[in-house]
Amino acid sequence: VWFGLFGHRVLRVTMSGAKSVNATFNTRPTARSCLVPRVVGLRLAAARHRITARHCRVGRVTRHHSARRLVGKVIHQSPAPGRRFAAGHRVNLVVGRR
Repeated sequence: VWFGLFGHRVLRVTMSGAKSVNATFNTRPTARSCLVPRVVGLRLAAARHRITARHCRVGRVTRHHSARRLVGKVIHQSPAPGRRFAAGHRVNLVVGRR
């Protein structure tokens, strides 16, 4: 039997046969943090989903004139992707409009 990391809490391994091995590792739950994802080039709805999936919040959304191919897509974000903050940190977006 093999149980993976479940909710950052338990890892259990059981081997049967002539000899049996049980291993249970309990870890403290990790504090969630906001890891800012790269959302430039995504449609606004997809960007919102990706931001909230990383434990961040969508901040101010402004619209700026852009080329036709960028209408409805994120053309700038702040802070930059890869930055880590406390959970719930706001990510501001600029979305292209005609």
